[in-house]
Amino acid sequence: MCGFTGCFFLKKNYNTDKFNPIHLTHRGPDDFQTFKNDFIKVNFYRLKILGGKYGRQPMISENKRWMLVFNGEIYNYIELANEMSRSDLIKKGDSRVLIELIASKGVNAIKKANGMFSIGLFDLKKKKFFLIRDRFGTKPLYYFIKKNIIYFASEIKSLPVYYDQINKKNITNFLTSELYPKRPQTFFHKIHEINPGTINEFKKDKLKTTKYYSLKNNLKKYKNKNVSLDKFEKVLENSIKIRLRSDVPISLHFSGGMDSTALLCKIIEIYGKKIPIKLFIVKYQNKTNPDLLRARKICKYLGLKLNEIDFKNKDLKKISKETQFYMDEPFGGVPLLGMSLLNKVQKKKFPVSIEGQGSDEIFGGYFTHQIMAMRDMIKNSSDKKIFSELKKKLKISKNEVMSLSNKLIKNNFGGSTDGSKIVFSNQKPKLDKSFLRTIEYFNLERNKLPRALRFHDRVSAGYSRELRFPYLDHNVVEMALSLKNSDKFKSGFSKYPLQKIIGRHLPPKLFLSKKRANLVPQLSIINSNKKWCLDILKKLEKFEFIPSHFISIAIKSMNKKSTNSFHIWQLINLYIFFEHVKNLKKYK
Repeated sequence: MCGFTGCFFLKKNYNTDKFNPIHLTHRGPDDFQTFKNDFIKVNFYRLKILGGKYGRQPMISENKRWMLVFNGEIYNYIELANEMSRSDLIKKGDSRVLIELIASKGVNAIKKANGMFSIGLFDLKKKKFFLIRDRFGTKPLYYFIKKNIIYFASEIKSLPVYYDQINKKNITNFLTSELYPKRPQTFFHKIHEINPGTINEFKKDKLKTTKYYSLKNNLKKYKNKNVSLDKFEKVLENSIKIRLRSDVPISLHFSGGMDSTALLCKIIEIYGKKIPIKLFIVKYQNKTNPDLLRARKICKYLGLKLNEIDFKNKDLKKISKETQFYMDEPFGGVPLLGMSLLNKVQKKKFPVSIEGQGSDEIFGGYFTHQIMAMRDMIKNSSDKKIFSELKKKLKISKNEVMSLSNKLIKNNFGGSTDGSKIVFSNQKPKLDKSFLRTIEYFNLERNKLPRALRFHDRVSAGYSRELRFPYLDHNVVEMALSLKNSDKFKSGFSKYPLQKIIGRHLPPKLFLSKKRANLVPQLSIINSNKKWCLDILKKLEKFEFIPSHFISIAIKSMNKKSTNSFHIWQLINLYIFFEHVKNLKKYK
């Protein structure tokens, strides 16, 4: 995890003294370097993970043609170095391998990189500037264009951003649909994010964008192939192995759910009982949290220590404001604040953590995924048994499947993934031949995953840490999506590939259960800070672009037991967001 901010200007000899962005030391506390010439100025903040002294950036290629700033990890850097017959580069880390790969093969060689990355790349010879982002947008990259200058940064706060740039239309849409602005838009006018899987060249006051990765196109190569569970496991195992490459200690964020449990079991299979990681979990002030109880039982069964980090309800106000500084835009509810604390506690001892993000999106883990899969199965006679098992487990009739799936399609899949709230989304997805595949694309590319990756990057980077996601290796994603329904769903449960892995280590009763939403006691935490929350809701009444009925509903909901309290948090968080943007001027 690192960070960079800079500006590139098409006209020579721009006055770089005007460029004075907010620092990003939290993203990279280990080193600060800067580079400037007649066309570009870049500041780089480094968190040392690989390469030691050789990994300092901005980095110049050996042939003196390329200048690179790079945030992220190239997990297959060893293989790439060997492919170039440059094994001497391995000890110098992934950044050096990456720039020499580009110097040798050109910018399009980024296709060979397996990793998470945002890149600023300057061709010193031809005076061309590129911004590049990884396939799924794991690492952030934002830009702002004004008068032949492109400002770019790992975080929005380091761009020329002010309170009057807040996009009120996107705020209102966020309240009604719960969806974040459609890429490349943000919550700010004229500030955009680089789209995932693209190479962008700045010329004539615009970005010329080339897409180097398309999930849909890549899935075509699996069309007539039998993707077996054994083949899938080999790909997942490789993904885990290369994501455990590090010069610093690594931990696993272990929730007790199927995603992190499968990763833990796979790590045990690779390394044996003396695994090279420590396990951490957030403990909220509700003693009956089923995930925490299950996590304890699993660790006891496997003979592993579980490190529990206490989240205290009284700290909501402090953690909310601290987290907002790192997020820059509105963010998910109290669960993310728990993640913030989890990262803060590990800041010094464990700079890197493994997480299970992406599993639900690729294995049909959400209730709405299962409904759309069942709709596909109604027309497929070979899936009758799977349909019957899901129908029984979910306690839902065929007519209810059709009714709910029709409602989801009509509303463009807007709302919660557990189906408890369906709202209209103005981001209309293109229907695929498979309804399951349609909602998979929607959650991977537009909705759930982009939001989660944004949250988890900022909340880890805020405390100088790096998160890695084995399920989001593009090879894992492609192969998982290509599995047959009979390999995804078993006995009424989704995620069978993970069940199979866990079943070799744990009895089914320890890990097989219906997916539950809202395990974090968000409403209880909000109500324990009721005065502060009510004060905020009342202050929002002066904001004319926020419909008053949203505020009145939120106030009433605080006094009721609700399964979904996100609408309350939305408003509380929006006010904290507004205050954050107002305060940015004091950091400039």
